[in-house]
Amino acid sequence: MSGSIAAGWAVKRIGESNWNIENLYKYLTCRNKINSEESLSHVEPVHQDYECNYMKQPLHCDAADSERDIFECLQLKADFSNSLMRKAFTYEFGLGQILIDGEIIPSSLNHLLANYSRVPILIGTAELEWAHKKAIFYGFKSYTTVNERMAKEKAQLVVQQSLLPYLDTFVCNDTLKLMAQVALHNYLIWNSSGPTWEMTEFVESLQKMESDIEFTAPMVKEIDSYLQNNQSVYLYSFEYLPSKDLIEEEWVDVNLFGLKRKVRTERKLPIKYAFHGLDHAFIFTEGYSSNIFFPYGETERQISDALCQFLANFAKFGNPTVQPVHGIFWPVVNEDHSNYMKFAWPLEMVENNARWSKASFWNDLMSEIATFAAENGMGREFPFTNEEQLQLAAFRRAWWALWVLVAAIAFLLWIIIICLVTQKCLDVRSRHYKNIIVANV
Repeated sequence: MSGSIAAGWAVKRIGESNWNIENLYKYLTCRNKINSEESLSHVEPVHQDYECNYMKQPLHCDAADSERDIFECLQLKADFSNSLMRKAFTYEFGLGQILIDGEIIPSSLNHLLANYSRVPILIGTAELEWAHKKAIFYGFKSYTTVNERMAKEKAQLVVQQSLLPYLDTFVCNDTLKLMAQVALHNYLIWNSSGPTWEMTEFVESLQKMESDIEFTAPMVKEIDSYLQNNQSVYLYSFEYLPSKDLIEEEWVDVNLFGLKRKVRTERKLPIKYAFHGLDHAFIFTEGYSSNIFFPYGETERQISDALCQFLANFAKFGNPTVQPVHGIFWPVVNEDHSNYMKFAWPLEMVENNARWSKASFWNDLMSEIATFAAENGMGREFPFTNEEQLQLAAFRRAWWALWVLVAAIAFLLWIIIICLVTQKCLDVRSRHYKNIIVANV
């Protein structure tokens, strides 16, 4: 229902396999060990002596500086003849491909959506999915005004974390900066309102940007796949915000006079839009969503009744309104994504598609920028792997730590020299002689 199957984090999880050569090498050399209960429970206990991972001795490679070296070493030296080892590795890594009803589920997102959009779908998003995301999650530790440099950095971080896994092509740093710049121009007003920007308004722009990347754009892409397969799509936007205060509940660890205890705190949230998971409070929990709750009144009960009727009808008949619910008939969405249900009170059918206009910005424009940059040779031919990125970050930290150490040693040496010179000057033996008497003979 949330449109998350085509989001960047979901695509990345579908597309990546544990059976990559670097991960396999770590297990074969016993750097990583099979310790999960699920893997061990499927392999019968044995009485032979294995050093680790059901191997009598770990793999040893003379050179393992690159994936090519590792691959050649595995070809020559890796031994997979032990059936117990193969079985344990299979349960530890998972299957190479997902099998459902005898069919292989592809890792390609477009292939997945095109071939498996076979049944009607009821799908939608909240008005602003990340409306409850706090400023601290975007790196703001205290209230401040946002200048242009800071705005570019924050936008680039959002694009890098949320959009890049969604794309099929590698994006270099220059292209990433360009995409962040275009996104800023699209979501911020570059006139009298900025730069600089008030932090609360800027965070709201980041919330909208991230919500569109992770929910709106992938949802519209998924809808298009269902429409191309002539399936019925029922689209909604959940925009009802409770009339009374939203309360956030937190448990804080307090250490008072050596006694540790958990203290429950409550505070009102200044949220202006319906957010991710709020609709769950109207289906399952009567006003409680994650650690946020609100008083449940008559309007909330009417929203809950309508939402539950829609869902029950759709699950039973494939149509949310076999008969009108609260006087509303819910038709299928049009090809231009108009004609969707707006969950407010009263319920409303919206016949325009302005709500989903940002989807084409991310699905079409940003994808074209990334593809154009890749086809014209911008950036590295091969992207850094996760391990290479971690190593690069470690090298950067070590480089700065080295310079800090050099500066500290230099400062210490100067202090020692100054102390030695001062001590020498103040020493009695270093003073000028003032008791020399010259006698006249």
